[in-house]
Amino acid sequence: MLFELIKLLFLFALGCVSGWVIEEIFYLVTERKLLNRGFLTGPYLPIYGFGTIALYYLSSMNISLGLKLTLFVLSTTTIEFLGGFFFDKYYHLKLWDYSTKFLNIGGYVCAEYSFYWLILSSLFYKSIFPLLDGIVIFINSHMEYAFYIGLFYGIFIVDLIATLNLANKIKVFVKDQQLKMQKRKENLIINFENFRQDITSKLKSLQEGNSLQRFFYPLGNLKNIDLIHILEDQKEKIKNQLSKKPKKI
Repeated sequence: MLFELIKLLFLFALGCVSGWVIEEIFYLVTERKLLNRGFLTGPYLPIYGFGTIALYYLSSMNISLGLKLTLFVLSTTTIEFLGGFFFDKYYHLKLWDYSTKFLNIGGYVCAEYSFYWLILSSLFYKSIFPLLDGIVIFINSHMEYAFYIGLFYGIFIVDLIATLNLANKIKVFVKDQQLKMQKRKENLIINFENFRQDITSKLKSLQEGNSLQRFFYPLGNLKNIDLIHILEDQKEKIKNQLSKKPKKI
């Protein structure tokens, strides 16, 4: 029982941190800019943590390779869809947007990124999965290393609570604005990446914090900035984008 718990906690932590590194490298190469891609402040992406757990147990199954790869894509794409859908519908936050991509579903998932999931899953199965059991067994027999897993989750939980508190503030703002916009039948969804970039830019212009603080902890400096003003800016940007779209006849 303890072994399985340590395994789950280790897999989730490993996936969160590794996923963050992968995203940073991917966007640095493709977009030539460095931006903390995470919804949370620290260097971790929970969606990759859940994906790593799913991939680990699917890799353990005694089934054909073809079926295993199919399940890899289905499970990771489903996790991505559920994460995007939840934050969109509950918090009115668009953490990522694939609406311009080919074969997308609601902007939450698309064929291109499902293909990337297939590549990452295959690399995980061939290169990482064979090593994981040995690592977990080592940690289980040297419990002093479990302390670092506990430390990770202590920081992670504090970060999660603080970030969800911010998400709730955004949710309240959006609901208030939607009541005002109801007559015009407009829907307001805050693009979190744009929101975070706006905060970082304003902090830089105000010379708040150093570059490392602005990269990892821009949201923690919101006390120095009018949150409502930034959200109003986001709302205006969205309204301008909507006004440029051709009307249906």
